[in-house]
Amino acid sequence: MAGNRGPTGAELGGLGLFLAAAFIVPFLAGLALDAILRTSPFFLFLGLLAGIAAAAGGLFARWKRYQ
Repeated sequence: MAGNRGPTGAELGGLGLFLAAAFIVPFLAGLALDAILRTSPFFLFLGLLAGIAAAAGGLFARWKRYQ
């Protein structure tokens, strides 16, 4: 397994930024839609679920690289 290397520090930093953005952007979009449409908390929860799904999918895709 000499050819199997783990992620570098820069890759881990990029992963952290990706996870934060994948979670926060849909969450804030849902919050804004709720404020505009006065449907609180429907789009907030929808954005939260979308953010969690996007973060989990991205994390899984990156994790597969190192298997």
